[in-house]
Amino acid sequence: MDNGRKQTLTANFEAVTQAIRQAELSAGRQPGSVQLVAVGKLHSTESIRALAELGQKAFAENFFQEASVKQQELSDLYLE
Repeated sequence: MDNGRKQTLTANFEAVTQAIRQAELSAGRQPGSVQLVAVGKLHSTESIRALAELGQKAFAENFFQEASVKQQELSDLYLE
């Protein structure tokens, strides 16, 4: 993955997780009580791996065939 793409993923992930934390506080919820589920649809395993390295563990796929291939390619990671 090129450095620019990785920087974009990192910035977007940090912005989304920060927005979730702010929403938790605003709603009076416990920090960490809201879980982000990232959608892997049409994204490469390389992008999913990069997000996993940033701490994202929960991913969803729309189609079993795509999920099956990605699960095999990412089997070395602990993902939900």
